[in-house]
Amino acid sequence: MQQWVLPPDATSAGALRLREVPLPEPGPGEVRVRVRAVSINGRDQMVLSGPFGRIPGRELVPLSDVAGEVDAVGDGVEQFAVGESVTNLHWQDAPVPTPPLGLGALDAPGVLATHVVLPVNQVVRAPAHLDHAESATLPVAGVTAWNALFGDHPVRPGQRVASLGTGGVAVYAMQLARAAGADYFGVVRRSTSARRLRDLGAVDVVDSADVPQWGARLREVSGGVHKLVDTVGTATIPDALTSLAWQGEVALVGLFTQEPAALDPMLLFGSGGSLRGVAVGTAAHHRDLVAFMERHGLRPVVDSVHPFSEAPAAFEHHRRPGVVGKVVITLPG
Repeated sequence: MQQWVLPPDATSAGALRLREVPLPEPGPGEVRVRVRAVSINGRDQMVLSGPFGRIPGRELVPLSDVAGEVDAVGDGVEQFAVGESVTNLHWQDAPVPTPPLGLGALDAPGVLATHVVLPVNQVVRAPAHLDHAESATLPVAGVTAWNALFGDHPVRPGQRVASLGTGGVAVYAMQLARAAGADYFGVVRRSTSARRLRDLGAVDVVDSADVPQWGARLREVSGGVHKLVDTVGTATIPDALTSLAWQGEVALVGLFTQEPAALDPMLLFGSGGSLRGVAVGTAAHHRDLVAFMERHGLRPVVDSVHPFSEAPAAFEHHRRPGVVGKVVITLPG
């Protein structure tokens, strides 16, 4: 089999190396998956550039989200048969592990390979209506967006939802919110992204490049949002709280800014709002997401698809401004 490896102390996609390794056999309670697609998350770029998610001096197979077919099962596995389409999930139950990094980080090899062996409790059936490229977007981006919207203060029809940017979690949040009967509002940093979100069904979009105090502007155009999915991090919390409707919630999923930010407690008192940290989600969240997507016929927004042989180029594309939805790497069937 083949796998892409990030050598010790390497910090760029150009350093990835493709190598041949023996095909692993699944042990008791494990399944082997013939990989058909993997997706890239923002967290993967942080691991790539380090030191986040890296052990100094250790090589690493990157990426955490995979879709494919079961091609071998270990002793005692009865949940899946060879040939079934599956994807992976990350946490069984709450609270999530600490640190909540999962596959493709620290000492956990990732899934950028032609085959992977996983414990059976980390494997779940793929949505019946999705292809492998689409299914590979669920484990982190899809489940994180689901947890953000429905894990607490669940979004209801007629409410108002917003998310930041046009990455995988943000666009999933838009799709799920609209399918649940909510009105969606976007916050972006470029006019082309605003047009794309409007085309995808956003009621309105705030361009934070033109309106630095975007929280107040979002509250003005929306009347206050009941849920704000913050995909950035600590730096955006004050504006996120400013945007809330009465008893709204900010679901904080982003890690891109981690520096402590000054927080005015009156922003919480004024809205009766709350701030909740979201680290992907549980197996129950994943299964609820799959059922919801099948019921509504939702298909994830895929920005671009790249062949396995060009994995470094996929990482570089993912870093470009203006990506809308998920970047996926596929393997031949």
